[in-house]
Amino acid sequence: MRRYLIIIYILLLAQPLLAQRKDRHDTLRYNQMNEQGVWNVGVGIEPVVGLCHPLSGHLGGGVVSATGVLGMSIEGGYFVADNMRLSLAVGYVGNSWGSMLRGSIYDAYSELGQFKVRLGAHWHMGRWDVGGGFVWGNSTLRYYAADVTQGGSNIDAYGAISFRDCHPLFGLRYEAGYMLSPFFKVGAFYEPSFGTDGSGYIHSWGARLTIYLPFISAVTCR
Repeated sequence: MRRYLIIIYILLLAQPLLAQRKDRHDTLRYNQMNEQGVWNVGVGIEPVVGLCHPLSGHLGGGVVSATGVLGMSIEGGYFVADNMRLSLAVGYVGNSWGSMLRGSIYDAYSELGQFKVRLGAHWHMGRWDVGGGFVWGNSTLRYYAADVTQGGSNIDAYGAISFRDCHPLFGLRYEAGYMLSPFFKVGAFYEPSFGTDGSGYIHSWGARLTIYLPFISAVTCR
């Protein structure tokens, strides 16, 4: 019995030492990942995104909003200095699932989506990073009129003719993230923009999950 108590006591004492060793290893690994000359690629998934699109004057003006889901992006980054990374990404998000909310398959429905190119700089602090930069691309509203011959109904605000309302955009980007592991980051972003054709304010904001592949031996699991 005494032998088992001694073993348990030793294990309890060892836990803080093991945790301290792991913390030192993680700190070294993430510091190496943030060194000058390291580059990485990532695939981002945006599970929930708030979208805002300005309507053209012939549609009555104003804005239309929607919730985008399952947005996708591809990103490449390079550390130009220790803890300072430049990134370039392209991505798209939309609410095409909205067509499933129709009362009838013959009813009218609309889809809102945004395609963007993102250029930014990120400051890294261990597992954390904050960044900002510029975005440009387009915001598009597509309206699909109803099949009234089958009893479908149109959306009063948009009428009986299908259309595509697209505006080029340019704006800013703000982002913050935390690395849950060397290969997985969770973060949030906000991207206020304006239509370059004078159409008005456009934005998107939401969460982003990114799977990274950093090209450095420090991420090897040991």
